[in-house]
Amino acid sequence: MYIDKYKIYNMRYQWKNGKQDKSESVIHSLHSEDSIRGKDFIALLSDLNDAWNKHESKDVEIEVTFKSTKED
Repeated sequence: MYIDKYKIYNMRYQWKNGKQDKSESVIHSLHSEDSIRGKDFIALLSDLNDAWNKHESKDVEIEVTFKSTKED
């Protein structure tokens, strides 16, 4: 299976004037319209989590949409 395009966001609460914001902000993102094999995508997610979050635990949410192939 191939994933045709994807958007990955890393969110974090920011601190301003010694107080934590009430809403999260995007601190990292990766967008691509180049296809990637499913198992390579899972490896990419794991590597990004290690690079972006180091020892910080994060909740992960995934939404998948299967669309019909466009005919030319």
